[in-house]
Amino acid sequence: MERKEIESRVIRVITEILSVKGDVELDKRLIDDLGADSLDLTALSMELESQFSVELSDEESLKILTVSDAVDIIQNKLKN
Repeated sequence: MERKEIESRVIRVITEILSVKGDVELDKRLIDDLGADSLDLTALSMELESQFSVELSDEESLKILTVSDAVDIIQNKLKN
């Protein structure tokens, strides 16, 4: 899967889970910029697992601080 497609799908999931209005950019921080809380981050991890048919460890989920982090982790999971 191409990175642009992963970016698009990750951004769509983030927009839905966090009910973001407006553009979501790769450098946005999930908590500070997009208003996510711990429950949102758990829901986001679960939805990313579902959408991409991957399994994220707790350690990987905790490393998702920005939109770009989510894209990078999903991309790495899909390569393996």
